[in-house]
Amino acid sequence: MKFKKLITLASLVGLITFLLPVVSSGNQSLAPVSEHISEYLHVPLWYLFLIWYGAFVITFLLSLVIGKGRVLQIIISIIVILVSLFGIFVHFSLTQKLVGRSTLGFGGILYYVCVLINIFAAIMIIKGTKATSKRID
Repeated sequence: MKFKKLITLASLVGLITFLLPVVSSGNQSLAPVSEHISEYLHVPLWYLFLIWYGAFVITFLLSLVIGKGRVLQIIISIIVILVSLFGIFVHFSLTQKLVGRSTLGFGGILYYVCVLINIFAAIMIIKGTKATSKRID
């Protein structure tokens, strides 16, 4: 699988994680974009979604733009890495406030996995694929 497609797929899966519970405790679980979290953090729902999942929206759109030019690939990959690191920071800071006595839910774990996949794929795009061919004389 090409790394560009891997970024696209991981970003889509990351966007879907907003439907999954980010924090779970016993028989209760909270989706990341819910009124309870919005009230607890004192922010509107649209702002919460934009901050929490904006990184995946940006990486998804950038994965559609990655072209054949080497310089453009490197610049877009660096932006993907920076946005993904921002996503980890935002997710960690928000879930740190929410976890308390509960545990990280399936959606929270999947969020981290998708961000790490995006970072790995972007690094591999920067590294480049150098095809080595042996000459037979």
